[in-house]
Amino acid sequence: MRLAQWETLYDLGARKFAVIGTGLIGCTPARRSSTPSGDCNHDLNDLSLRFKTATKALLEELSISLQGFKYSFGDLYEITAPVFSNPLAFGFTEVKAACCSPCTGSSTYCRDRGRYFFLDGVHSTQAAYKVTVEMSFRGDAILFASPINMETLVNST
Repeated sequence: MRLAQWETLYDLGARKFAVIGTGLIGCTPARRSSTPSGDCNHDLNDLSLRFKTATKALLEELSISLQGFKYSFGDLYEITAPVFSNPLAFGFTEVKAACCSPCTGSSTYCRDRGRYFFLDGVHSTQAAYKVTVEMSFRGDAILFASPINMETLVNST
């Protein structure tokens, strides 16, 4: 989103912004399948990290220049990293493969979708969304959402 678009929203009366970043996009099953080893695509993860850095800098700039501008940046990059490194701690048994691939109307889905992070090659399961939303809404306001978590943003005046 360009700076002018943010300012237009602000001019229309918007003051609170919940922004979600990108996760480890190089670790989706679709991207893993494009590497010979099946590992994460580090170039794509680097792009995600650069997007995170630029977005956070833009939001900080807006909070300084626009009176009353409040935001929470849900850092999916930081949220997904511990999930992928220790999936069992978050209730997942599979974070590399998709629950179905390819997913079509006649696809057979995995038996327990709640234990998979990815539904298909790029989309998360409902269980994964629940974890990521919970961590950005109520999670650590420094690591998973900044400068405040989304719950604090919603309840602020």
